[in-house]
Amino acid sequence: LYTPSKPLSLIIFNALFHSVSAFCNAGFSLYSNSLIDFQFNYPIMLTISALIILGGLGFPILFNLSQRFLSSKKSPLKMQTSLAIKVTLGLIIVGTAFIYLSEKTNSLADYTFLEQLSISFFQSVTARTAGFNTFDIDLFHQSSILCLIILMIIGASPVSTAGGIKTTTFGLIFISFVNILKSSYRFDYNKKTISHQSILNAYATL
Repeated sequence: LYTPSKPLSLIIFNALFHSVSAFCNAGFSLYSNSLIDFQFNYPIMLTISALIILGGLGFPILFNLSQRFLSSKKSPLKMQTSLAIKVTLGLIIVGTAFIYLSEKTNSLADYTFLEQLSISFFQSVTARTAGFNTFDIDLFHQSSILCLIILMIIGASPVSTAGGIKTTTFGLIFISFVNILKSSYRFDYNKKTISHQSILNAYATL
């Protein structure tokens, strides 16, 4: 909010800076403790999280989504779009749940359930190359740190503002792993067969 000690121009600049930084998955903050001061400011945290996710989805996927939901022609979702969205949501949910379960009796023991969930969710979202934090992760249990490292390795989607081996690469590895456990060496997704060369490329990237 506007105060004499914090002029409106500075507030607008901070808002623009952190919006761009979040969408670009850059993680640069103008505050020395990143976003810890805003850890329970839910409108800010949800906005930053949404920008991180959108930037991490990648421009081809955002374009395909706009064709599907904003265009009058209603183009179908491509396989890459479907896979990237499912993997992204899965990683956010699994990451949030793992951090929450690991930290609820450790570093987050003094917080309410909603606060624990909020911190766990944001750290799960930002870990995949964004780099912001709303909590001192030095206090995290080693299992949570390992979870963050895995999320960092996977990263976001192709042609996005984030790094990592990419969600689609991880998705192909997961699909092939499940099929191999079923003793099946035919890799299908959404009624389409994935080539063995794509699977080998995914494992080579990992």
